[in-house]
Amino acid sequence: MAGSPYARSVPSRRCLSPTALPPPDLVFDTFLKRDKFVEYPGGISSLFFAFADIIIHNIFDTDPSVKGWTINRASSYLDLSPLYGTSQEAVNSVRRHDGMGRLLDDVFADPRLLNMPPAVGALLIIFNRNHNVSLYIHFPSLYIYLIVFKVRGRKNSLHQRESKVQESSAHRSACL
Repeated sequence: MAGSPYARSVPSRRCLSPTALPPPDLVFDTFLKRDKFVEYPGGISSLFFAFADIIIHNIFDTDPSVKGWTINRASSYLDLSPLYGTSQEAVNSVRRHDGMGRLLDDVFADPRLLNMPPAVGALLIIFNRNHNVSLYIHFPSLYIYLIVFKVRGRKNSLHQRESKVQESSAHRSACL
């Protein structure tokens, strides 16, 4: 639940301040630096790790203003809050507010993910684009607008139907 403390099986005896932690470059060089590339034998895609990063940031959002860093600001749901936001301000920053529920192009709400590998941002942008396109698929009445936007000015198999679709949508708007 948002705003609740993390579960602990052992109580901490003292709280560490960020200044008591080792320098990030020392941690990186000690644990993550490699001299040569070694392919993972299981053949796991790097997008798997990007997806795991999104899930971790969806579940854990530590409140740094609380002493001891023990409060989780995230909800207990996998709700893709890194894309949509957790506060009304964050939600408003990614929405188009055009009455159709679409998101702004290629944005996500959680600024913490800007410090992650580029694949994490790319995956969130894929989710963003899927959100905007799947609205038309799940709501067939909006599909007319998709055809008009995608077909206008292009010669393809749907080009002949463009005028009929425009006439149909004009007739609908006149009836409203």
